[in-house]
Amino acid sequence: MKNTLVLMRRSRKQEVKFMFSGLEWYWWLVILALLVVSVPFKVKFMKWWEWRRREKKKEEDGEGRDEK
Repeated sequence: MKNTLVLMRRSRKQEVKFMFSGLEWYWWLVILALLVVSVPFKVKFMKWWEWRRREKKKEEDGEGRDEK
């Protein structure tokens, strides 16, 4: 009886350790996988956005000089 109580307490502690913010461990793996997949897309988008901003700035500067 005493051994089973100790095992139950240990397993409960391990269960609590794997649960964070009410989610099971496998949901944290899913969230981590989504983050790993989304980071390259964000980097690509940020590079594209910077390129687009520079192109617009070039167009604005070019139009301003042509009018004068």
